[in-house]
Amino acid sequence: MKRNLKIKDLPEFERPREKLERTSINYLSNSELLSILLGSGIKGTNVKQVSKNILKKFGEKLLDASVKELTEIKGIGKIKAEQIVASLELAKRIICEDKSKTKIINSSDIFNICKDLITKRQEHLIVLYLDSLNQLIKRETISIGTVNSSIVHPREIFAPAYLYNATAIVIVHNHPDGDSNPSKEDQKITEKLLKLEDISGIKIIDHIIISKEGYFSLLENYTQNRKIDYFKSGYEQITLSEYYPRFYENELSKEFLNKKYKDSSFDFRKIRQTKGIHGLHIYPAVMAYPIADFLIEEYSNENDIILDPFMGAGTTLFEANIKKRYSFGIDINPLAELITKVKLTPIQKDLLKNTLDEILIGMEKTEPDISPVRNINFWFKDDIINEIGKLKKVIWEIGNSDIKNFYKIVLSETIRTASNCRNGFKLHRYSEKDLIKHNPNVKELFIKKSLENIDRLNSLKNKISKEHWFKIVKDVSEINDEEIDLIVTSPPYGDSKTTVAYGQFSRFAIEWLELDNVNVDRESLGGKIINHPVYDIYSELLFDIVDNISKQDKKRSNEVFAFFYDLNKCLKEFTRVLKKSGFMCIVVGNRTVKEIQIPTDEIIIELCKKDFFHHKTIVREIPNKRMPRKNSPTNIIGKTVNTMLEEFIIILERR
Repeated sequence: MKRNLKIKDLPEFERPREKLERTSINYLSNSELLSILLGSGIKGTNVKQVSKNILKKFGEKLLDASVKELTEIKGIGKIKAEQIVASLELAKRIICEDKSKTKIINSSDIFNICKDLITKRQEHLIVLYLDSLNQLIKRETISIGTVNSSIVHPREIFAPAYLYNATAIVIVHNHPDGDSNPSKEDQKITEKLLKLEDISGIKIIDHIIISKEGYFSLLENYTQNRKIDYFKSGYEQITLSEYYPRFYENELSKEFLNKKYKDSSFDFRKIRQTKGIHGLHIYPAVMAYPIADFLIEEYSNENDIILDPFMGAGTTLFEANIKKRYSFGIDINPLAELITKVKLTPIQKDLLKNTLDEILIGMEKTEPDISPVRNINFWFKDDIINEIGKLKKVIWEIGNSDIKNFYKIVLSETIRTASNCRNGFKLHRYSEKDLIKHNPNVKELFIKKSLENIDRLNSLKNKISKEHWFKIVKDVSEINDEEIDLIVTSPPYGDSKTTVAYGQFSRFAIEWLELDNVNVDRESLGGKIINHPVYDIYSELLFDIVDNISKQDKKRSNEVFAFFYDLNKCLKEFTRVLKKSGFMCIVVGNRTVKEIQIPTDEIIIELCKKDFFHHKTIVREIPNKRMPRKNSPTNIIGKTVNTMLEEFIIILERR
């Protein structure tokens, strides 16, 4: 999306009003909500960009912004500024109005009553006083400032309960830093108050911590029960102390994902993923380009630096470039590097067509140059080998490296189509019966793909920004600390044996084109087995999953662990290069091993918990991605299960 586009010119899934009508207001970003409030932008800048400019300048301080301050933003006049200020003030007043006699059923009711704490810049300790029917009698502010066990006196909390004839209380406080997880001081306060519950005669139902990240209920953590009701059968009030012994067991480490939701607008069923330049070369499990487009537009600005450390066919780098961002890309697969370079290198159409004519004439006069392809006669018929060898010889004689790379890509596609390998991402040979009917014309395949790709490349000649560089590096270590503004990537969803075998898919191209001889599958995540336990991985969920798989198959459990061990090392490096408050957007699928689904999205959130806030996880169905939809998790012949039917778009913000 370019900034000079009007809202009506954007795809429907990017228009805030249409998104609101299609989903729920909870699924709209802050900039989208503000866009609806503003209504329109100005000439040359659409309303979404105006909204982003406002949020970028004010952030959380927008709640206290004045009309004068708002009018300093380009595109905001006095009337629009007054609309914003009035709307925010109305919201604050409604949130803070008297909620007495409100029935409290569970933690979400508490959050709704106290959500104004999200905007507070100091810690506030609030106590809600309830009657025997869990109706709110009074909300009382006990203290403002640092909340710790040495300052907060139990008398200040319990005394108002007698004044209001309350039978129970809920303790609520906020974390202005944005992390809703309990601190050690929060634990001490809770322990101190629970010890006085019997003496005071006042039940403590819950302790809730609120932040801009969401909220954390200690009762839910103790019971491991999301949205537990505050009543037992017979309308007896539940108490936190009943579950207190589990406090030390859990150590408050279990994060409940209250920000994961499905959004069908991200399914992109009507959009061809191989449209235009993205159809230059088939590649397995590429990120859907509208996802990259959305994430780059939503979480970065022009001239920012984007990183895709698993770049594949260069979808993220291309979308970053046409949106006037700089980019780094990394991939161990040399074919991925070649595809990405060609995708981002515009070449004049006439030059490509003239070169095609020269290639076709030259291949009739030359001897074949046959590469050392393993088991070449098993995978290719003799006449096919001869024709491919001639094309290779002529292409290698092209002087212009950009044009040579373009035709290497065309040859790569021709090689795979002409081989004895069935259409797929793993190496499976045609049956003898099907081989008899498989007689491709190499020259015709090459011409057809050449003309298609010339048109694809020509379609972007005015889109590529020559001023915004892209760099393909070998390793994250080549990138400086905090150099990156945004990470957008889709790592492998598991080891290559049971998910996507990138190495097998690329093998013919790598060997025929004589690219860097690297064992792609061996060097991929999980390619080298690690015998757990390893103590620098902090994910209880991962260890539970691995242990369950181990009960059925020790070898497979080690393979699963090896994958996450490698991924965790990568995540640490991504953290190093990402700027503070920068976003990391990861698209993953949750595969099944031994009939146990591995919640990769939740494991990643646990692994990143120390360094990142979890904003949300968008769940989308996978309608047509080039990857396995079934596998054999038990190794029983003929028995398969659905492996990945959904993808999870994880949005994380660097602390």
